Amino acid sequence: MNTRFSRAIAAVSMVSTLAMTFALPSTASAAAPTNALVKGSGPAVYWVTAANTRYAFPNIQTFWTWYTTDDFKNVVTVSDADLATLTLAGNVTYRPGAKLVKIQTDPKVYAVSRNGVLHWVKTEALATALYGANWNTRVDDVPDTFFTNYTVGTPIENVWDINIGNEYTSVTNPSDNIQLSIAADALKLTLAKYEVTNGESVTLTAALNTTTLPVGTSIAIYDHDSNTVLKTCSGVATCSVPVSLTSDIVTRAYVAVLSYDGPTGSRSISSNLTTLRHSMPNGALYGSLIVTSDAVPNADGTPDVRIAATAAGMSVTDANVSIRIYSGTDNHLIVACSGSVTCVADDMPTNLKTPTDLTYFAIVNDSQNHALSPVWTTVNVLPLYSNENFGKWVFNATEYGTKVSQTHDQEIQDLNLYAGTIDATVQGVSVANLNSTVPANATVHLKTSGHGEKTSDTVTVEIRDTDGTILKSCSGTGTVTCETDTSFTTEYKNHFLMTRVIDQNGRVLERRSSSALYVGGTQGFGGSVRLIADKTSVVRGGTLQLAAKIMSETTPISQVTTNIYNLETGVLIANCKWTTECKTKTVIDTAVSPLTFYAIASDQQGHEMRAYVMPSTVTVSAQ
Repeated sequence: MNTRFSRAIAAVSMVSTLAMTFALPSTASAAAPTNALVKGSGPAVYWVTAANTRYAFPNIQTFWTWYTTDDFKNVVTVSDADLATLTLAGNVTYRPGAKLVKIQTDPKVYAVSRNGVLHWVKTEALATALYGANWNTRVDDVPDTFFTNYTVGTPIENVWDINIGNEYTSVTNPSDNIQLSIAADALKLTLAKYEVTNGESVTLTAALNTTTLPVGTSIAIYDHDSNTVLKTCSGVATCSVPVSLTSDIVTRAYVAVLSYDGPTGSRSISSNLTTLRHSMPNGALYGSLIVTSDAVPNADGTPDVRIAATAAGMSVTDANVSIRIYSGTDNHLIVACSGSVTCVADDMPTNLKTPTDLTYFAIVNDSQNHALSPVWTTVNVLPLYSNENFGKWVFNATEYGTKVSQTHDQEIQDLNLYAGTIDATVQGVSVANLNSTVPANATVHLKTSGHGEKTSDTVTVEIRDTDGTILKSCSGTGTVTCETDTSFTTEYKNHFLMTRVIDQNGRVLERRSSSALYVGGTQGFGGSVRLIADKTSVVRGGTLQLAAKIMSETTPISQVTTNIYNLETGVLIANCKWTTECKTKTVIDTAVSPLTFYAIASDQQGHEMRAYVMPSTVTVSAQ
């Protein structure tokens, strides 16, 4: 900066006088109007927006950039009680183009543009070109404490970098110059209905939740899957477009994006993702879909909801199964899984203030888009709470059990297939009912059999592990015997083995072992777990309470996780941490009877206590 420019700025700094408050004529008290100048019993003057928020004029210099002395008569005096109902949202900034500003601790001179953005005028020649030969008389000192009300933008290096006249006339009152704060979740995208038939049209609407529309508002609705714009609406708070699905599309996702003018350029926020799904007929598909949800803590203590959907007893093979899991709040497709009977999704809710019920649902369909009805699940999620025992914020899900839903009875298939039990031997010695411990890496001989409805039927018989891994697959006609030698390398691990029979028509029947083959270890995880139910029989649609209790544990309970499973399906229905007793409530929405459950406790290294299968089964009766 040249010396003359610096001396001129210094002179302005010395003569500037700040008037934090100023006296006004006394007027009768009235209710607070909007888009108006108001004051209370004190001398401070405010601008009230249409959103019933107030902005203070920090000094008389700021007021004079917007108004003259004659405008004092327009200031409305209101009661202090009425004034207090108006949220104090900030300070009014200088009118764009009206003045040049600086602060005493910085020699730079700034031009003021829309929304309180400052642009450094780099030379005296530029100041003269923009504000005239007497530009130095138009420089105001802004106190350091108010300088934070402004945003520093790009410097002015050429006269065409800013149009002072346009900046001044682009606003008529302080509301035009207030940068609205748009919440990240202010834009919502909804469908008039979420399931449609082939070619059926439905309205997709994006709505902006704000009392005052930001400058430069533009809402674009996108086909999220193809990233194409379906419609753009400018200067409005809502935008709608009709959408439909063709027969070859199962689901289609959509999102909306809001763009608006910010102090340093265009800003944007995205809406929620929502999904339109095709109405799929049940057709020839039958089986059952079990959906569970539970809440567990992340590493930082925030809650994480895990949703698991498992297709059981389906009338088609795994390769033809597709499962989709949705949020029940906005129909957002969380995850889609193909070629698998199990699908798992994670959802991390935010800003929870109170215990909240979150809903999810899943749909299972085959390769011809025949589907079972949606199955819903609900989980109660707690916000963070302070736990002094752990010295940090953690999430506790143990008091709130998992709610389980199940529809479409498994027994309606009437497949007339046969799946035998699995016999296991180690070095020729029978492992009775798989209810024994075998050493890690020991060779275990597994044998099972199965057949179709007729002796002439061709079937495939599989031996499967807990996680669905196929240990052996055998095919043939009539009764097919399948056997294999295998070993289990992981110590302290439970294996609920399964026989699966698939006939020549692709129909499936599964039979899970009634107890676990436990791989022992040489050291470490000790103790035992017991599981009880509050009743031995339940009416379909009723609630069953289960409790798993850990006893004589050798690992600190703060490092132990307890899981409760449905034995028939292998589905996880409860997950508890940091407690000796894991309790859950399960909705029995199936006619499959009897039901059996089991519990496994594990430590942080993944070591498991020997699985405990509930000694008595629960019978299910019709409503």
